[in-house]
Amino acid sequence: MKKLITTIFCAVLTAGLFAAEPPSKDQVREQAYKEIKNASADLESTMTAFVNGLSKAVAPNAVQHNVWADAYIGKLFPALPPHLGGGVSVMTSTMKVDGLDQFIDDADMGTMGDMFKKMGFPLPSATGNVRVGGLFAPFDIGVSFMKYKNDDLFSTGMAFDYMTVGIDLRYAIMEQTLTRPDISVGFGWTKVHGNLSKGFSLNDGSGAKLSGLVATGFDTNVFCFSGQISKSLLGNVLTPYAGTRLAFQKGTYGWNTNLKGEYKESGVTADIDYNSKYNKNVKFGQKPVFQLYGGLGFRGLIFDTNLGVSFDFVSKSFGSNFSFRLVL
Repeated sequence: MKKLITTIFCAVLTAGLFAAEPPSKDQVREQAYKEIKNASADLESTMTAFVNGLSKAVAPNAVQHNVWADAYIGKLFPALPPHLGGGVSVMTSTMKVDGLDQFIDDADMGTMGDMFKKMGFPLPSATGNVRVGGLFAPFDIGVSFMKYKNDDLFSTGMAFDYMTVGIDLRYAIMEQTLTRPDISVGFGWTKVHGNLSKGFSLNDGSGAKLSGLVATGFDTNVFCFSGQISKSLLGNVLTPYAGTRLAFQKGTYGWNTNLKGEYKESGVTADIDYNSKYNKNVKFGQKPVFQLYGGLGFRGLIFDTNLGVSFDFVSKSFGSNFSFRLVL
């Protein structure tokens, strides 16, 4: 009997010792990787939805960067005075991102949030631009540019870097007379590049601590074909205009994370790096833009303003633009 009791005691004690054995460093590291991957899953899903929405919104915004009410501004030479002008334009287009609905709800935006979910987030931008009339032939050329960098956007801790440069040419197939309007056709190219990044830390309650950098970025080329009609009234003071645009882009949108994590289990701690990324390549012909646009221009003695709106039938996004320029 004593021998049996001793055997059972030894077996129980041995089992208890094995059960109490702490996990190895490799086991904790493997578990840490799983926990940190799970902790970042919702973040990655939200970022993917955001960049997919961005890939539909950048091109409709870019084609509004240098809108003039006059379908054709006239020649630089021979003309008296020569026809040219330059100033600033601000524009916005809406970005629909279904994956961010939960973010809007969590932010408690009220009526504004409901409007964002229905119509999309506004995507604002601004450019400096110049337009110069052609030499001898009835055409004009426009150039636009913007470079913006902010390491603490709206005091959120987000770093934002955004750049656009574009050029377009319009050819007048009909020039305005007392009874006829200006009608032009055009082609333009815009390069758009930007990135948004923010550092963060996360403790999801599972024992995984996560910190690092999250960034989204895009680099795309937008090619636009357009047609526009305008008619100056009241001695060229008011100019209503309307037109259509067909645009395509070719570029890359994506996000990446550079994270460091810590996980502790049974007194054993593992530190790991967790990096992930997502790239979406938009090929020429994908995600086209088909816009109708229109608005009203107002001409002063040496300045010109115009206010316009647009709607893209492909992305179902609205846009608007306002410009102020000095002109001859």
